Amino acid sequence: MRRKTPIMAAISLTAMIASGCIEHEEWCPPPNYRELIELRAIDVATGRDITESGRVVDASLYVFDSNGKMLDCIELNEERLADDIEIYLKDYTADRFYISAWGNIAGKVDMCDGPSTGNTMSGTALNLAPHPEWDGYHATPGEIFFGFKEIRLNVPPLVEGKQTTVTERQRVEITQNNARLNITVKGLPEGATAEDYYFRLCRQNSGYDFHGNPIVPDDVVEIHETGGMNTRGDFVSPEAFHLIPSADPDNVTIETGATVHLMQTAESVARRRSAQTRVGEDDVNLTGMVTEDMYGNYISLHPGKTTNVLITFKEDDKDPGGTDPPGGTDPPQRADLEVRIVVTEWEEVYQWSTW
Repeated sequence: MRRKTPIMAAISLTAMIASGCIEHEEWCPPPNYRELIELRAIDVATGRDITESGRVVDASLYVFDSNGKMLDCIELNEERLADDIEIYLKDYTADRFYISAWGNIAGKVDMCDGPSTGNTMSGTALNLAPHPEWDGYHATPGEIFFGFKEIRLNVPPLVEGKQTTVTERQRVEITQNNARLNITVKGLPEGATAEDYYFRLCRQNSGYDFHGNPIVPDDVVEIHETGGMNTRGDFVSPEAFHLIPSADPDNVTIETGATVHLMQTAESVARRRSAQTRVGEDDVNLTGMVTEDMYGNYISLHPGKTTNVLITFKEDDKDPGGTDPPGGTDPPQRADLEVRIVVTEWEEVYQWSTW
């Protein structure tokens, strides 16, 4: 039976004495210096330690020197997370280093290649991965955890004229760094099914840097996500719709906020409205586009929070269907849509029973 112990990374630092480093006058890390790193997962909403809950199944620790040069990338799978781990850093000379720690990223995002390609702390840590089924779209990243910490080495005391290793555990915490988005669409035609629609989300954020900040690319990032029907006949997004947050969530504009498209497949439109569709294209029918609520607030995604969006087609339009406008440009937000936005805590899904 596998031993269950707290997540801990024991980092052994093998130092090479730099030129001009004189014992007793200018301290340098000795070759047998050892620093213990305890990695813990913390729930952003409650502050509880959830390391042992199984919510984090893998982790990657990127280690940088004081100049921002990447020294190592330590990958921990679920098996290794359950035990104490020794990690060796070679040719290390500084009195401090930095750890950029990520959880739940294996196979879900495109990560950097590690120190062999000359990566630095100012570079890109991860990018959204391409969708496995829909060409031109990106996949949602899942529940990503992140933490960043500067580690200062403990200066060893002098014992009989020699430096000795001091071992003191230092704690690195990772917590949810993504935003969550819950979308509810009311007022769809009677008999509508989950197979008739899907969401297309346009964003200005494609990844993170090593400090956990969202990266803004040159091109708009498009995410494809299916949904389902709830018991009230509303079309809703998946329970865990995780996204990279807005770069400045408190000051979003129409350019930096999220844009939600409700899409119909060509087959759905043809079946419901006998509309002629373009041959060979399934993703041509835009039902509704939303960028802001009825009060002029743009859709902002906050790290560690949930943005709840309610889209309601008004009673005078019970057949919300349409096609892409000529030239492939998006039309303005439809006047017959009523949109409400409420931001809640991480796992809190707002109940729209009032509307």
